[in-house]
Amino acid sequence: MKKDIYETIGARIRQERKNAGLTLQKLAELADISVSFLSYIEANKKKASLNTVKKIADGLDVPLSAIFEEPRMETARNPVYEAKQKFGQIIRDKSKDEIYTILDLVKAGSKFVSSKTPGRKKSK
Repeated sequence: MKKDIYETIGARIRQERKNAGLTLQKLAELADISVSFLSYIEANKKKASLNTVKKIADGLDVPLSAIFEEPRMETARNPVYEAKQKFGQIIRDKSKDEIYTILDLVKAGSKFVSSKTPGRKKSK
């Protein structure tokens, strides 16, 4: 049996909020809604309007469509997914130039690690 869409929305918001390392308070502030309302949405005790869901998605810095996808439990244990989430947190409030500088540093660090790790190919 398929889940109620509001249950999916609440679960996805909670998952994305935790992946982003945000508290209920911080996301509520970013989405300009009350902490209690956000908590009720996540717990499927209140139904959010599409406008509110959009504000929450914007606060999470994810596409609106991501909120309507079924929660993916396996992604929370995937190291690449976790790294992307953490990288997103690091660059969230940075300028375009800062983001590219950080990316260049990550690339250089990756090449260095690859060159020092036995049995690994060197990055291009």
